[in-house]
Amino acid sequence: MSVVEVIYYKSMVVGNNMVSIIANEIKKIRDDRELIFGYCGIAGLFISLVGTVITLFQTEFPDAFIMISVLLILVNFLNGAVTYHMTRRYDKLHAKYDDSYHIIDRLKKEIGNHLQTIHLNIDRQKKIATILHNFTHEYRKQVNELHADLISKDYTDISRRNTSFRGFLSFMTINIKEIFDILTEDECSVSIKLIDENLVVRTLFRDSVSYRERSNSDKALPAYRFSENTAFFNIFNKDLPDSYFLSNNLEREKTYKNANPQWRQLYNACIVEPIRIISGIEQVGVEESRVLGFICVDNFHGGFEESISVNVLACFSDLCYHLFSLFFEFKYAYQSSKA
Repeated sequence: MSVVEVIYYKSMVVGNNMVSIIANEIKKIRDDRELIFGYCGIAGLFISLVGTVITLFQTEFPDAFIMISVLLILVNFLNGAVTYHMTRRYDKLHAKYDDSYHIIDRLKKEIGNHLQTIHLNIDRQKKIATILHNFTHEYRKQVNELHADLISKDYTDISRRNTSFRGFLSFMTINIKEIFDILTEDECSVSIKLIDENLVVRTLFRDSVSYRERSNSDKALPAYRFSENTAFFNIFNKDLPDSYFLSNNLEREKTYKNANPQWRQLYNACIVEPIRIISGIEQVGVEESRVLGFICVDNFHGGFEESISVNVLACFSDLCYHLFSLFFEFKYAYQSSKA
């Protein structure tokens, strides 16, 4: 049982105990009131009988009749006063009981909603963990196969290697999409871009869900300079502290530009991580990076929590650098063997 569930059940026990205590107090007051009413009724009946007897048989003592009548009035007045006091106390406690009941009922609903949200988040975390595990399993398989081919210098079946690599890209992009669909609670699209030595960007792969719609943009704009996209330009800008680009509302980014003039019809929020490795000389503080491309995730409504989204996408981009390097090495070795 989780800590939250323990708190929930303890609060329910305390709340129920409170209601029980108030209910017992009300019952006790009701019993006391009924007891007082009973005693007062018996006393009133007795006095009435005595007064009647005196009136019938001792009419020569009118003062006694007057005294009994006054006493009867006083008893009835006292009975009324006690009744009023007990009724007021009963009403106050009953109102307190009603308020406590409504408060406890509201707390039950609020805590129940919180528990439901917590269980939903746990289910989401389990799903993301499963996705990451499956991805790393396939990643390991790809790396091992590439290493084996490179070590054995078996470059003959380039078609099989290309098919396997693209199959892995399909698997990776759809898994990234699924993770960010969960994290952002919005429909996301994923693409992988490559950048060459001339800083020209091309789309290498897209997730299968968005491919049909986005492929038209890729055909219309097959290649463009990195500086034509603010996300890529900022990543290369050494004067900026962040090594990624993230915006949950691109419409508000006054300086944002995109080589695709139709980008507003496709998304309004995105996160971009570079596929790169950083190397430098620590002693003199010189740092250089080699960027192979970018992993891009976008949607319409944002929801990219920076502390989570950046680190999750960086896991994929960091692993991709090693895999892509091996694949390009394999292709280069194949081309060299045919020269």
